[in-house]
Amino acid sequence: MSWRSWWTVVSLLTFHQTFAWSGEGHFQIALVAEGYLREKLRKKVRGLLKGDLVDFAHYEEKITAKLPETGSCHFHHQTPEWTCDGGIGRQGKVHCDGSEAGYFSLLCGVSLTFQKFAHDALMQEYPKSDYFRMRISDYWGNFEGAKYAEMLKTPEDELRWLAIFIGDMHQPLHWLRGDFEYGRNMTIVVKGQEYSLFEYWERELPQLFKLNDFHGDPRMYKKWHHFKEHPAQIFSTWGIEQSSKACDIYANLKGLGSGGSRVEVDTKTILQWRKDYEALVLQAGERLAQVMSELLTHRKHEAGHKHGRGLHHPHSSAKHLVTNTLLAIPTVLLWLVGLHWHYQGKMPNVFNLFRNVSAAPQEHRKE
Repeated sequence: MSWRSWWTVVSLLTFHQTFAWSGEGHFQIALVAEGYLREKLRKKVRGLLKGDLVDFAHYEEKITAKLPETGSCHFHHQTPEWTCDGGIGRQGKVHCDGSEAGYFSLLCGVSLTFQKFAHDALMQEYPKSDYFRMRISDYWGNFEGAKYAEMLKTPEDELRWLAIFIGDMHQPLHWLRGDFEYGRNMTIVVKGQEYSLFEYWERELPQLFKLNDFHGDPRMYKKWHHFKEHPAQIFSTWGIEQSSKACDIYANLKGLGSGGSRVEVDTKTILQWRKDYEALVLQAGERLAQVMSELLTHRKHEAGHKHGRGLHHPHSSAKHLVTNTLLAIPTVLLWLVGLHWHYQGKMPNVFNLFRNVSAAPQEHRKE
């Protein structure tokens, strides 16, 4: 960990009360991610971001402080907004089309940012996906004309943004705007203290944990597999998972109160939220490490492609193995039959056959 990382740790311990999920929560996620990555991979990720993951835990705060209007890209929004009765997107599926997921919403942002840094040839190895129902060039064209481009001026800026997106995806309240504006308009009472639901999940829950409560296990890296689906489809699945968790949170609160905008929360619910939060941080950290690892694979593939080396995505190995096996079976069988005929003396003399064919026109001319 670099000296900047240790300075961030000291800052967190000293000014603990000032940070929220966008700071302290992201820091915890980054700690888990770096724990999952082996030292060699951590160095490569450091090269991608020009710093450690934990160094940019407050990146979102810095951007939204200067350009508050960019905050909407850290949330899911669609037209019309979804409800727990109907499900996210349309019929439980989400596409980046400006309707099921807004162009500058969380899901479109994370998917398109990943794709921007992916290698085109390697993307073709994934199963096809109809997730993008818009021209990607149009998205980035609108992006350049919006305020976002003012803050994301370098590739490193955009990759740091992607890392923050992965963390935001695992905050369930970021997925459901609903009647309570992502929980900002719902008041909960915990031990006599009032909070908005959003504030409690963003600021209070992260503070209930210490830095050493979260550890990534580098041995898990060996159990990872590279993305077997199109990355956008995987991100969509993650979003659908979290949208379900958001509905669970609201359903539980409805059971505690009258269904209004002010609910007293009991100890049992708080303990469950703590358990849920811890699981989400660990899951987000592992997935952040996996996304960084996947991007490194794309960089390796792109570098090899430029130098004429035929690198292949691990996902494609099984597909190519099946194809090659199907081609090899008839080839080997024909080769064995040929050897058998040759051994039995039944193999036609190909040389004599061609010689007879070439001599036939000459004999015809003599006649």
